[in-house]
Amino acid sequence: MAKQKISEYMQQVDLLISSGGVSVGDFDVIALLTNEPDVELLFNRVAMRPGSPTTSMLVGGKPYLALSGNPGACFLGFELFARTAIRRLSGAAEAFPRMIRARLAVSYEKPCPYPRYLRGRLLEQDGVLLAMPDFNEKAGNLGTLKDSECFIVIPPGGSGKQAGELVEILTHAAPSWRKEG
Repeated sequence: MAKQKISEYMQQVDLLISSGGVSVGDFDVIALLTNEPDVELLFNRVAMRPGSPTTSMLVGGKPYLALSGNPGACFLGFELFARTAIRRLSGAAEAFPRMIRARLAVSYEKPCPYPRYLRGRLLEQDGVLLAMPDFNEKAGNLGTLKDSECFIVIPPGGSGKQAGELVEILTHAAPSWRKEG
């Protein structure tokens, strides 16, 4: 049934994006599509947190992006993969998200074998751009998403990052940072 519906939708669009069905639960059927003769798997799972179940394939020659069903992970996956694909298909000169750098406002000491994307906010203090994580460890909790304006990238390995260290930032909202100090 899922294959039939996806095939129908692919006839109507240039890019299909879905949320859910990409992990290991009883209703996660996207992986079964990769065995079909007209499906070419581009990638299955991504080394990142949250959103590692993200999958992409060509179905009948058209791109299909299956994002995590977890709301926060889906949001991140959209920013990293879907927005990039949409820009590329639209002919934009700059398809990939632009990263900026900021200093981490507080220490984040949770190690992870993969890059971790923390939702957060930006602020300027004494002429220095700071990134403040929201410390919402559950990607599915959307309570802090409304106040989030960026993802703070904590690189893989090690023991996290200390306050004051430079980190990569992916903005996803118009920055509204304010001066403090």
